Amino acid sequence: MYSHIRNITREILHRKKMNWDKCICPTHHPPFEENFLLITMCDTMIDSFLNTMLEEDSHRKRIHRHIQFISQIKELLHAQWPELPYLNAHPKQWYIHDVLFFIKICHHLTETLCYCKNYINLKELPSEHFCCALSSTLPGYLLEDPTLIKQYPELNLTTVAASKLINICKSIIDKTQGDPFLLTTSIKRLLKQGPTSLAHEQYCLNILNSHLITIDKYDRDIINDHQLLSTSLALSYTNIEETFSIINTYIKNTIKQSDTTIKLQTECVFWKLFLAHITTIIPSHFRHKKDITNRIKSIINMLNNNENHISPEAPIFEWHGSTGEFVRYFFDLISGRKLSSNKSYDMEPYVRQLHRTISIKKDKGQGYLSCNSLLTYFKQMNSEI
Repeated sequence: MYSHIRNITREILHRKKMNWDKCICPTHHPPFEENFLLITMCDTMIDSFLNTMLEEDSHRKRIHRHIQFISQIKELLHAQWPELPYLNAHPKQWYIHDVLFFIKICHHLTETLCYCKNYINLKELPSEHFCCALSSTLPGYLLEDPTLIKQYPELNLTTVAASKLINICKSIIDKTQGDPFLLTTSIKRLLKQGPTSLAHEQYCLNILNSHLITIDKYDRDIINDHQLLSTSLALSYTNIEETFSIINTYIKNTIKQSDTTIKLQTECVFWKLFLAHITTIIPSHFRHKKDITNRIKSIINMLNNNENHISPEAPIFEWHGSTGEFVRYFFDLISGRKLSSNKSYDMEPYVRQLHRTISIKKDKGQGYLSCNSLLTYFKQMNSEI
């Protein structure tokens, strides 16, 4: 039985490669019933094993090997099926036969997975999304032709349930518009490539469900970049190179467009918070976790290094007195709690804000005091009290 399925798959791949050219299609009519009977035989075999699977460990192993074999067949045939509406009658029959064979393989795999997922390690099983025929790009004109559907009911995929992954991804894409941090990109890539296993699929569903609950619970406008990025990276941990290629492009554009240190400081704070947050999103046993954290640290270093090469924002006011007068005047206001910055009386953020607002000429030499020099004056004043 397996050798017949393998031979049929090899022949389908050859016809698919040649776009069902009439020169390579067999002259006889496709043996629909004979070939599809093989899939029915697989169904029957699985049913018989399932009845004794709990008692017979050998049957569990045989079902596992069977799933692996059918998964390989599905993987071989999974690549996009071309739209060929202008085929002649005879090649078209083979075209329909091959598409139907693939659909039947998918249905068989989906049903087998449904029955067996409670008895076999989830890391060793294909994902539900992979098994579903709707995860493949099938020829739309065949699936929408009422005459063909009447003749071959299996072409009617409207009755086939979409995978949980397809449904939840569609919901998030509909509700998350124009995010700047990869989420839509990550979701579309996940749907295209598919989870690597049933265990990986359940992990992705948990991440997506958590994000969807946040969207549904709150106004979607308050979903911030932090949440979008964390969900994106959590989904993309198996695609590190591509994901960080997009992120690095974003960072370089941010650096290029940032003409003030405050913008880079804000960006840097975001990534520091994210670094702390991502460790709770990605489980510690995933081998890519260390790589992700190292790359985020490199982004923070990049932002810190570039912050020193950007001129500060032009202050609004200029101080014409001495440095000592300036420090004494504002020090008394701060220590006397007569003036605050963002409801805070801490010295350092207050002084930084002053430096962005007021420029202070050096008492000796040319130029203006740096923020660090101004902080030093305030600290000296504080130590003298």
